[in-house]
Amino acid sequence: MDLTTTSTTSPTVEETNALPDKVRQYIHDLETRTSTEGKALAILELANERDALLRRVEELEREVALTGESKTWRLRLHWSRTLN
Repeated sequence: MDLTTTSTTSPTVEETNALPDKVRQYIHDLETRTSTEGKALAILELANERDALLRRVEELEREVALTGESKTWRLRLHWSRTLN
């Protein structure tokens, strides 16, 4: 394969396919996350935010359990996970 420079800044299909698998996967992931519609990135960000919120709820549950408060938090968390 000839790896001389081309007139464009974008690599050819052959050049991209010649890359190691890890590099091609990384490029694919970047393209997915930076799609023009941004849907993939939005989904990823929402999933991360959901996970962070669930961790916070679990922290609050532990605090409530230490103070002997109502078990309302646990019920809400259970139902929110069930509905999702």
